[in-house]
Amino acid sequence: MVAQPRERGLTLIELVVALAIIAVAMAGLAGTFALLSGGIADTEDTESYAREARGCGEALIALHYGDSDFDLDDQCSQGGDLETWSGSATEGQVLEQACEAGTRLEVTCACRTETGSPVTCDGVGESGYNRVEIRSADQAAFPPMTLQIPREDED
Repeated sequence: MVAQPRERGLTLIELVVALAIIAVAMAGLAGTFALLSGGIADTEDTESYAREARGCGEALIALHYGDSDFDLDDQCSQGGDLETWSGSATEGQVLEQACEAGTRLEVTCACRTETGSPVTCDGVGESGYNRVEIRSADQAAFPPMTLQIPREDED
């Protein structure tokens, strides 16, 4: 009698073990994908905040050094809300569009000495500077953008 050759293949146990290994590998990849997609959303939020804060800062600098009556020295001395900073309707529109329209930014201003110590604006003189901070109103994790603008001599 001639012996029949045994057919080669995988047993049921070998298939189950292989599927279990593949399932563990796929679960690890799915977890990594979830982490990456969350990081992309955070990056987009941070980039959006940086773009909005930079635009607001550029508008403040342009108004301060431009031909308008807007004077950041006076605004920091008065403090208050950004809405009260503008001297004319045009300046108000520029600040509103750059610093408020859909951006959720908070803008604060303080006077500092040349060493960086906070002081009242009346006693700073020309050696000090205005420190303007622009921060996100709803994302405390974002660091504030800081502008340090030299105070101008009143003479």
